[in-house]
Amino acid sequence: MTQRTGTPIVNSESSASPPAIFHPNGRSRPARQIPLRPSNPEVDYHAHPFLDPDLFRRDRYALRYFIRLFRDYLRNDWQYAKLLERLVHSGAKEQACETNERVLSSYFEDADLYVRELLKMVPDGWGQICEPQPEIEDCRDLRCLGRYVFSHDEGDPLRGRRLRFEAQRKLYLAKLLIQIENTRSVQDGPRHRRYLNDLLERELWAYVVETRDESAPYTLDPARDSVTEAEQEDWHFRVRRVVRDVPGSKVDIEIHHFDTRFKKESAGYDYAPGRGAYQVSERPRYGRMKRGRSASILSKMLRKGINNPSAITDMLGAKFIVEGERDVRRLADLLHEVLGGLFMFRNQVDLFEHPEHRDRLNPFSSRDFRAFKEDVDILYEGEPHEASYLFSVELQILTRESFLQTVHSRAYASHREYKRRQFLHGVMPYIFPASVYGHPVSEMVPLGGD
Repeated sequence: MTQRTGTPIVNSESSASPPAIFHPNGRSRPARQIPLRPSNPEVDYHAHPFLDPDLFRRDRYALRYFIRLFRDYLRNDWQYAKLLERLVHSGAKEQACETNERVLSSYFEDADLYVRELLKMVPDGWGQICEPQPEIEDCRDLRCLGRYVFSHDEGDPLRGRRLRFEAQRKLYLAKLLIQIENTRSVQDGPRHRRYLNDLLERELWAYVVETRDESAPYTLDPARDSVTEAEQEDWHFRVRRVVRDVPGSKVDIEIHHFDTRFKKESAGYDYAPGRGAYQVSERPRYGRMKRGRSASILSKMLRKGINNPSAITDMLGAKFIVEGERDVRRLADLLHEVLGGLFMFRNQVDLFEHPEHRDRLNPFSSRDFRAFKEDVDILYEGEPHEASYLFSVELQILTRESFLQTVHSRAYASHREYKRRQFLHGVMPYIFPASVYGHPVSEMVPLGGD
């Protein structure tokens, strides 16, 4: 990262250090009480207490633990090296302390990139208000961040509070990224995705009798009687006709698109108005993050109040697009047959036939969003020495019309707007709390109505 003038770039013991936090006798400096804006009562820190700006004020045990932690590891290089060993790998094979520091530094950098990505989603003026402090953003050293967690600025107490919170936030985001990277369901995601694709290749795509390219016109404002050429879009689909016998009948259906999505790798569909011709394709996000772009999982953990990545049930997803609403149910019935039977499916939401199912969706989803969704448990049979087990896949079926409404950036039901609301009102209060930055997220970007 480019060095900023007058800002300490901290990556070693000899680098410039923040204000001292401990007296020579080892006792911590008492905190100075300053008037604070009340914390947002809508933020529940139960799952993520280390993002609470007032954690040490509310939890004296956490305060005493962190004082002991950083006081001891600041003074003892051996204990510091052992801590790094436990943080970044199992310790079964000892690594040099410098190697572990570089690995941990990459997690700190990813935490910074994640915060930067969130700031792109708010208007410029608010982004400047929430701009990370350069001392914290440039710091890649565990012990230095520990000092900042307890630092004080006698001349500007509010800035000191912000420095403390941003150091605390950076430590915790890096911890979550380490946790995600080393979670078994995350590590097995690509293998499960290949297994699902192979299963569908045998049970579904082997019965394709016709493949063709098809274009579908889409108007930015269908309510208007006439549109200009710039407002008319052509979407290209690779249509596959599947004909397969199932018990008691024969299914003949055209599938306009299919893809699988591993949550760690996917970031929605690529759309920008004005190109004229389009095809369904996903775009990468957080490509600068070194650790596999785990930001999507991290965001969901914050948004859902989850502190264990294994608790995320939609790590792997499969999306199908069909012509009309009648085809939705026909494809769902076919998938029930080829993926293990109806008993393997759960959590069904059918917004085409049952609009009342909307109550089961994420509260940030638009009332215009329509899809058929359910989870299926796939029995995985790996290597001969491995025991069989189940992994879950979130299936989603959309019509061509509902898909275009969802992905279109000018529609209120667009995927981008949906994700934007999720980030701003589910994630941002944890990352930029009003008690530190002075403004709640609802002031930055109003939620608005559906």
